[in-house]
Formats: sequence, structure tokens, C-alpha cells
Amino acid sequence: MKTNKYVVMSLLAALSLASCSNDETEVASQAATDVRISAGLADAETKAVINSGYGEKLDVMFGFLEGNGSTFNRWYNGVRMAGEGNQFVSFDETLKYNNYSSTKTTMTGIYPRPAVSNPNSPIAYTIDGDMDLMATESQTADKDNPFKPFMFRHKLTQLQVKCVGSADAIKAWGNIKSVKVLDQSVNLNLTVVPGVEPTVSVNGSSKGALDFFNCPSKIVTAKEENPQIGYCMIYPEENLGMPANPIELEVLTDYDGTNPDSPRVLNTAKKITVKNIARGARQGYAHLITLIFTVDGEITIEADIAPWTPGSSTSTIIKPN
Repeated sequence: MKTNKYVVMSLLAALSLASCSNDETEVASQAATDVRISAGLADAETKAVINSGYGEKLDVMFGFLEGNGSTFNRWYNGVRMAGEGNQFVSFDETLKYNNYSSTKTTMTGIYPRPAVSNPNSPIAYTIDGDMDLMATESQTADKDNPFKPFMFRHKLTQLQVKCVGSADAIKAWGNIKSVKVLDQSVNLNLTVVPGVEPTVSVNGSSKGALDFFNCPSKIVTAKEENPQIGYCMIYPEENLGMPANPIELEVLTDYDGTNPDSPRVLNTAKKITVKNIARGARQGYAHLITLIFTVDGEITIEADIAPWTPGSSTSTIIKPN
């Protein structure tokens, strides 16, 4: 993720990372009316591409409202320090609770940080398959009852893909040129309102294809211990990956897979339909799709739930030309 360097100001918050047990670290006693917050990242148990062990600083933004209101009237840039475990968050200025505990303060955190300094809800985002989209719950606190740890939660779903096959299949199909997810909503709105859980919705009817990032360039055998795994972050439509709303993948390889001894060029990408994901591809879940390339007329697709959150498994079969 791309980050900029920030000067750590006087406001520091302990960032409580959500591990598989979602442990939280309590905020230490605070000075007078300083607003100090902590936040965790909601992740699952193993090797999600976007996970709790962010190796770089994370640029976030928090909405701020003092007193009553239906919108956040101030927004503050924050930076979560790199690394696993509890990490500091710095803001560019010190935030204060009102001197009177009867006047409440409400805050919500979002990621990525919008380009504008004082955004209006809903906040528009355009996803590209690589971008994560997270938000925390909305909390209300005062000087005598400070904020509890916030939790950044994933608002998209993640598809992962790996490519395996026999030695003959590797010769018959050649290298992987690209894998795409077709017909995806790319323009989204993040609605952030004080006192309400942030939600993501589609902004308009425009759709497009999204590439898998870190996409495998080669088919490997099933014995490969560390196969390359691509990922693509998409909007979790209702029943996504089920018969009512199948996921369409497009796979382009060097050859058509029909003859390992005399491979034929594959001129048109193969379309693959995934429509048996149990309960659908849901928000905060990652689905690992294994493409098993063969030389006997089929590509077998296996899909399992990968981190962020465990879930069900599925499989399907694709026939080559």
C-alpha cells in the first residue's frame, strides 16, 4: 500500500490488531479531555493478501462530531504505524472531548483516506481490484467515558486464484497471461453517518473487468508448496457466486490445452463460470479458487474460503475448446 511519511503529533492511539481471536488491548488512562482512540483490523487466521500484519503505514481518516448532528462536521487524517500487534496511530493535531460530559463526541474511521480533506457522505470510491475498503463502527463517548477500541472491518470480498496442473498440462496450456473477473461494479459509495454502521453500495450502473493482482504467471504442479496466489477485491453483491448471480472469470493462456506435444495458440480468453459458492461470496470473506488445468478435456475449478474469514467450499468444471 502506498503511504506518506507523517510527523507523529501528541495524540497517539494504541492500535489493537484483530488476530484470529480478535483480542483487544484496553486504552490506558488519558489526560483530561484529550481524545485518544485505538483501532483493530478485522482479519482471519492465516495468509490473506490484505491482513492484520500490514507491513507499511496505513493512512486512515476519522470523522468527528461534537454534540448532536446527522453528519460529521470535521475529518482528521490519521496514520497507523507499520507492523503486527499493537501499533500507534498519530493524528495531525490533538483532538479534545468537550469539557462537559453531557456533550458527546462521535467518531468513525475509514480507509482508504479520501482525496478531499472534508468529505461528504456518501463518499465515492472507484475500486481497481487491488484496493481494500474498510470502515469502523460509529462510537459516541465523552471525557468521563472515553472511546473503546475501534475495529476496521473489510467492506469488500476478496477472490484469490492459484493455477495447478500435471506436467503435460503445463506444456499444453503454457504460461498464464491474465485472469480477470468480469462484469463487476467499480464505482461505489461509502455511507458514513454518526451513530450508524457504515455501509457500501453501488454508485451507478457502470461495470467493468477487474484484474487479479499478483496473478500466477505459470501453472505449477500440485506438489508446489508455495504456489503464487493472485487476488482481486470486489463488491459483495447479493448471492454472488451462486446460480442467481454467478461469477464470471476470464482466463488467457499461451495455448488451448488440447495437445502437449504440439500446443495450439489460444487466441480467445476462456470464460469460466463460478456459481456454487455456498451462501455466496460475502463481505469480509476471501474465496480461494483453484484452477486445475488438464489435458483430457477439462479444467476443474475448486473454490474454498480463504482468510479473511473461514467458510464453505465449492468446485466446478470448465471444458476447454
